[in-house]
Amino acid sequence: DLSNSLWATATLAELSLEALPAAAVLAPEIRRTAEDFNPQEISNSLWAAATLQDSVPEVLAAVPPLAANLGRLAGQMVPQDLSNCLWAAARLRERSPEVLQAVGAVVVEIPKKVNYMIPREIASCLWAAATLRDSAPEVMRAVEALALAVPEQVGHFNCQDLANSLWASAHLRSAVPQVLGAIPAMTEQVPKLTSRMRPQHLSNCLWAAATLQDFAPEVLAVVDALAERIPEKVKDFNAQEMSMCLWAAATLQEATPGILEAVPALAKSIPGQASKMNPQDLSSCLWAAANLEATAPAALQVVPAIAQRIPDSSMKFNSQELSNCLWAASILKSGAPEVLQAVPALAERIPGKASVMIPQDLANCLVAAGHLKHAAPVILQAMPAIEEHDSATLVRLLWEIWKTRRCKGEDR
Repeated sequence: DLSNSLWATATLAELSLEALPAAAVLAPEIRRTAEDFNPQEISNSLWAAATLQDSVPEVLAAVPPLAANLGRLAGQMVPQDLSNCLWAAARLRERSPEVLQAVGAVVVEIPKKVNYMIPREIASCLWAAATLRDSAPEVMRAVEALALAVPEQVGHFNCQDLANSLWASAHLRSAVPQVLGAIPAMTEQVPKLTSRMRPQHLSNCLWAAATLQDFAPEVLAVVDALAERIPEKVKDFNAQEMSMCLWAAATLQEATPGILEAVPALAKSIPGQASKMNPQDLSSCLWAAANLEATAPAALQVVPAIAQRIPDSSMKFNSQELSNCLWAASILKSGAPEVLQAVPALAERIPGKASVMIPQDLANCLVAAGHLKHAAPVILQAMPAIEEHDSATLVRLLWEIWKTRRCKGEDR
């Protein structure tokens, strides 16, 4: 039938591109007949559409009618169907936002059926909940039940399940603090699986450990095992994974200094990936280098390549990224003077972002400007915009505090 054919096409797509044209033919038929689909057919078709959306964008035409019918059928779905639908909604949220209308119906069913979910389904739902938390906040209602199911199933998690669940817990820690109860059980499993972890697993687990350290300090027990694997795997890391790991190393260095052993390998590899980094990656790397200058000076190797990329990317920087980069430049100006080549572009962008900067970002900019005014006097052109901001008075009060403190890193 139509749904099985689309599911098979998506399943075969990784093995053979010859299967892809069939998806474009099937999508209009699915759109026309979706009202007659049963729960499994809806689930299979949504999963396939999410899987094929990049290679066969025509499948997106089938999503609205599938989503419209999902709401009335969610109550009849088995755990696998629910998991697939929530995962698909997370993947399709930007290109087919119509799918978000069905999230509420799926979420209502998950607590009822979570005890019948296998490890992969639990992990997939947690990942989807973290991904959907802003675009479909009703998904939060499923998180506590999922978190309670983790300790019993975590012994059967594979590397991806574990990495996804830790990553999701880090993102959900404030909105649904019940996820923190699952951290100790996950922490026990990570060292057993690190030898089989791919770069994405290692970087997600390390980022999660850095993000969760103050909320669930048990997570620090995984850091050394992860750090030990990074040097041998770093050649296979992509730009984002390298950036996440360097940021995590800087964030974790005081609590678990063993992480510093991974810094030289990361620092050596990052310059080759700098051209592929997005603004958040660049900002995280420069912030990390500034924080690692004293404890892992090898991190300074990344600065020239990162600084060279910033002028081309600064138009896309948000206010926190601009602030963190400027702060890092002020710290690195002596140890890695190449960083100064990034300052003119940063100074040019700050006036346009000052009105949306939080006091911490403004404070960082003022502190940095004070340190950079002789080495890079161009920074002074940004000062009027910062001082005219409504929070300028508060920033001046914070000056003495912030000039000796490090700014916070970024969430991912």
